[in-house]
Formats: sequence, structure tokens, C-alpha cells
Amino acid sequence: MLTEIAPPTLDERVAALEARLAALEARPLEAPLPDACRRRTCSYFRDYLAQGPAELVHEAFHEVEREALALQGTCHPWHDAHPDAPDQHCPGCGSGRLDRLERRIRA
Repeated sequence: MLTEIAPPTLDERVAALEARLAALEARPLEAPLPDACRRRTCSYFRDYLAQGPAELVHEAFHEVEREALALQGTCHPWHDAHPDAPDQHCPGCGSGRLDRLERRIRA
């Protein structure tokens, strides 16, 4: 017989995130964090974690975010120049890579 498991409460989710953050803070860093990251006001803390539990650690989030921003620089101008093709992918990301990256960072 299967029993239903209740989803974690907000307090439990916050406690789990605080524990993960404490573990990250205890690790030595190779390079100093930018001010926004150190103050926990960057897009990871402000936007990404506000939308649910983390699937990416802080550093990985910013790597994916940088890649998505770079692709946006080629995809958005292409779509602006081709308004008749809203469902097509631009040649820069071809297979919908930008869409997948944006989903990963919840953009």
C-alpha cells in the first residue's frame, strides 16, 4: 500500500535552502563573488529561488544564465527580422537551445 507524502512546508523549504547556502558558504572560493551574489541580491537569489526549489547550484545557474544571454544576442535580432516565422528557431540556436536554457533558469 502506497502512502501519500505531503509536500514540504514553506518553513521546511526555507530551512533546506538555508542549509544548502551555509554549505556553499563554507567552501573556499577560487575567485571573489560579485557584490550582488555576496549580498544575495543577484538573479539567482532574487528570481530563481523565488520560483521554487533549486535544480541548479548558484555557480551553475550563472553559467547557464550567461549562455542564455549570449544566445539572446543572436536569437532576438533574428526573430525581430523574421516576424513571419514566430515558431521557427533562429540559425544561432537551431534546435531551440535558447528555449531550453531559459526553462532551466526559469526566465
